[in-house]
Amino acid sequence: MAPDIESYPLTWHPDKGGKRGPIVFQDDVTKPLGPDPTGTRLQKLKDLILSGHYYPQTVIRFTPTETPLKAGTRIHQAAPIIPGIPWPVATGITEIFIADETPNSLHIGYVTTARHHARGIWQAKIERNPQSTELTIRVWDTVIPHSFLFWIGLPWARFLQQRALYSAINRFKKQND
Repeated sequence: MAPDIESYPLTWHPDKGGKRGPIVFQDDVTKPLGPDPTGTRLQKLKDLILSGHYYPQTVIRFTPTETPLKAGTRIHQAAPIIPGIPWPVATGITEIFIADETPNSLHIGYVTTARHHARGIWQAKIERNPQSTELTIRVWDTVIPHSFLFWIGLPWARFLQQRALYSAINRFKKQND
């Protein structure tokens, strides 16, 4: 019988960080998502994300232990290794450390567990500027290869990470009132 999803220790701390490796990927991307004069797009995005649907299902499937997502929620992730083909998948478990909502923003973030192909931290913040009513998203992360599979497929694994990052952003751009 497999260990319980809650039993895997964290491999990264949201404030203190974690063990660095010889290769560290760091992303920090800010993109406009377009106008949101009424605030309804932001609310739709908050609802989508907090229900565990940050990424398109064809890129990464999230299975959270509870919704809405909140600090302490564990998420089982499954990402197809070959885009467009549902199997085989790379799986991992992460833990939400922040799910902070304000009227004009959502800040969400998770850290990795020992049952993940990488070590690190991932965060996203969607904000609506009250003056201009424009939505923006910022995604930032620190990723260190952690598994044999990640190391042997390093360029491909990095491609899949970047694909996931931009697939989510592009999906959010298309969310309309």
